[in-house]
Amino acid sequence: MLGMTEQALCKSGPSYGYSEYYLCDTIPALMARRFASFGTVATLLSLLSSQAIADSEIWRLDAAQTSVVFSAIYLKTARVTGSLRCLEGEAHIDEREPAKSRVVVKLASNSIDTRNSKRDAYLRSSDFLDAAKFPTLTFESSAVTESGNGRLKITGPLTIRGVSRPVTIDGQLSAVSESVERGVERLATFHGTMRRSDYGLTWDRVLETAGFVVSNEVAFELRVRLTRQ
Repeated sequence: MLGMTEQALCKSGPSYGYSEYYLCDTIPALMARRFASFGTVATLLSLLSSQAIADSEIWRLDAAQTSVVFSAIYLKTARVTGSLRCLEGEAHIDEREPAKSRVVVKLASNSIDTRNSKRDAYLRSSDFLDAAKFPTLTFESSAVTESGNGRLKITGPLTIRGVSRPVTIDGQLSAVSESVERGVERLATFHGTMRRSDYGLTWDRVLETAGFVVSNEVAFELRVRLTRQ
């Protein structure tokens, strides 16, 4: 109910050159209208924020179905292959602006597997990966670019034994697919190379014919399954 002053303003509004509606509305209904306008702005900002989130979707790496397969030249002719198990990872994928996408992958050092138990034990030891002290290998993107034909190049630091060096991986990300059995998913395969010496993994033996037992360059392939969050 309006007070006496408010009633007087409403009745005397025209004599002041204002409309009754305007004067009555300012005390205190105008405040309510202003709060309502704030609510409209808040709603708009919320919608814009939601759209931004939708443009950059979050996908979780399925650790059970994500791994790194690597290979190196052994004795100059043979190729040794192995794998590392994924611990966790996440990708923020921006379909409109791929450059805004980012990804992080963590691998378990002690999961290295070359199908030779003695060699694997050595690779986990302090002479090589030192898995007890450095339990994870991490890759985190710093730049994502399109390289044509639907392919992507992702650059970022790869950290091994506490040493970070930039690497670039090249590959392709599948379109979104959905099924009753597997849910909503995306698959990706990326390739890259790194040098052991960049991370202090310098152990080797020189062959009589020159060269080393294991090549300095190691090729790797990242196989990923992503599930939408």
